[in-house]
Amino acid sequence: MLSGDKIFAKYDDHPLPEPYSKLDNLAIETIATVNLSISPIERIKNSLISFSDGFGNPLSSFSTNSQIQIVGTILNEHDFNQKFVYVFQVKNDKNIIESLSWIQGKISFKQSLDVSQSWSTKKPGIYEIETFVWNSVNDPTALSPFMSTMITIL
Repeated sequence: MLSGDKIFAKYDDHPLPEPYSKLDNLAIETIATVNLSISPIERIKNSLISFSDGFGNPLSSFSTNSQIQIVGTILNEHDFNQKFVYVFQVKNDKNIIESLSWIQGKISFKQSLDVSQSWSTKKPGIYEIETFVWNSVNDPTALSPFMSTMITIL
């Protein structure tokens, strides 16, 4: 269970004390919300972004029309599985988003996971690469601080 999950319990009580009879019925229901002491922003550790080619070789320089693998590593340090969405965002030097993509998954307890997305551009310039780890696309609650780095495409 994760923080925010709901627990629902219901039972019917038949042998009630007087003045009730065995034919009387009392339905008892309750709902509770799980509240873990782990802040949402501390649920998954997000590491610095790295870059590689299609074969996994590290890249330190970038050129137009070349495929770049944007690689992030996440770590679930907790003792429960977690669903997540890893978001990749590439912005140009005018702060306009040029690429937005995401990967949805589940990370097991104590698991480290590399997540990557391929990207290329035909325009030289300075680009900001940002990554986010969210609860889901529909619920962008941050599960870790975002990561950001700048690269220059020649």
